Amino acid sequence: KFKNFKSLYNLKIQIIIIIMSKREYVENIIKALRGIEGVGDVEITPNTRFSDIEAVDSMSIIDFQMNLRKLIGDKANDAVPVLDMSVSDFADVLESL
Repeated sequence: KFKNFKSLYNLKIQIIIIIMSKREYVENIIKALRGIEGVGDVEITPNTRFSDIEAVDSMSIIDFQMNLRKLIGDKANDAVPVLDMSVSDFADVLESL
């Protein structure tokens, strides 16, 4: 019975991830960025480019991807943001996958 419950729970999580809107992707991207050391309370909006955030570089993108995976699941592994990309642009990419 526990195995069936776990399968049902995993299916429910996948459904939630599938119906995620662009606004939710933006919110999760910002949360994942805040998890990077040095980002803290830096103002981040949908129009903020990854390269505009001082603490974000090619190495910290790895931390960002791990943080994002905790929030949206495996879909975070399917795309990596380009540093010149805005939060909104990356949300569009994730939404289209």
